[in-house]
Amino acid sequence: MWIEKDVRNRRKDIVPPQAKVAANYASPMQAKAIARQAGYDDILLVDEDGYVAEGPTSNVFLVDRDGTLVTPPAASVLHGVTRRSLIEIAEHDGIPVCEQRVRPEDLIGAEEVFLTGTSAMLMPVASIDDKPIGASVPGPVSRRLAERFEAITSGREPDFEHWLTFVDAG
Repeated sequence: MWIEKDVRNRRKDIVPPQAKVAANYASPMQAKAIARQAGYDDILLVDEDGYVAEGPTSNVFLVDRDGTLVTPPAASVLHGVTRRSLIEIAEHDGIPVCEQRVRPEDLIGAEEVFLTGTSAMLMPVASIDDKPIGASVPGPVSRRLAERFEAITSGREPDFEHWLTFVDAG
């Protein structure tokens, strides 16, 4: 991953980040294309103050040294369904969750970093700006959350049955 430091279109005075509109994707996708040419798989965007916001089509999480799951606050990111789902799973399973502003250096020093999104589900991050993240990829927290998410969406977790809509095939 590359932290895009020049494109700062996550500004409340332009278009709110919660708006799922084409205007929120144009400049980040151009920045992502440049990063891909340089050998990176994806980018993370920063807000107008230089704090990490999200990827062009994903939300970002880190696991800090204390095992807390940290993600940028809802006020500065798209309210992703997968983001909200993983927060709920973590809270249910006793993993501490904190929504707070994240500096780029917080990601570099994290035990784990991963992205979430409808198509990505949960995608572990191995390095950011050419610096390795954590001791293993995926890390234990992201692996646990990915396994729980898959089990829940497959209907194998009764505690989360309220998420599912069953269809009668008959």
